[in-house]
Order: sequence, then C-alpha cells, then structure tokens
Amino acid sequence: MAVARITSAALDKLPAGQTLWDTEVRGFGARRQKDDVVFVFKGVAPITRRQIFLTIGRRARGDWNIEDARSKATEWRLMIRNGQDPSEGIRAIKTAMTVRELCDLYMSEVETNLLVRKGRAKKTSTI
Repeated sequence: MAVARITSAALDKLPAGQTLWDTEVRGFGARRQKDDVVFVFKGVAPITRRQIFLTIGRRARGDWNIEDARSKATEWRLMIRNGQDPSEGIRAIKTAMTVRELCDLYMSEVETNLLVRKGRAKKTSTI
C-alpha cells in the first residue's frame, strides 16, 4: 500500500494489482488493474460506521482525469463529514425499478385500474 501524491507519472509507474493512496485527499486512491488505472474512494459511513469502497471511474478511457477524480473524492469526503453516506445514492440507483418491472406492473394494473380514460375504456392498441 503506497502513499504519495497521485500524479500522472506515479500512475504510469504503478504496477498491476497495486493501489496508490493520495496524500492530498484522504481516502482517494488509484488502483492499477491489468491495463487500466481506476480511481477509488474509501471511507467510513457516518451512521452505520461500516467501511465503504466506491469506484470513481477509469482513467484509460478518458472518462476521468486526476483532478476531476480528486474533486469527486473531496465531494464524497465532505458528504461523510456532513453525516451523509455517499453510497446511499448509488444503492438507490441499483435498486430502482427497471423498465421490465414497470411494464409488468402496468400490464397487471391495466386490467383493473387503467381501463378508463376520460370516462371511456382505453382501446386495445393504447394498452
């Protein structure tokens, strides 16, 4: 577990399977996988006191540069300081209803509740 300021040169020298933790923003790190570098954040949830490990994004695709990833880690760190859990938003997105579930719900309700529109039954083509 290396600790240094995350720079482009440091990421180029980072061996596969290693993580480099930033000295500037606590909890911000960069992990080299086989070919790509992935920016990560590690912290402790304020209420549950459980460890959270979040992926910010990949560097290789050009999605995230070092400064943008550091800003995101700083934002999540401030959320924790203010008593919020940054992983809650991600968890809510993962548990959200899918389009398939929405269509199944619509089709189950259409026969009982949704057949009337403006006082008349919906056409079969509408359903």
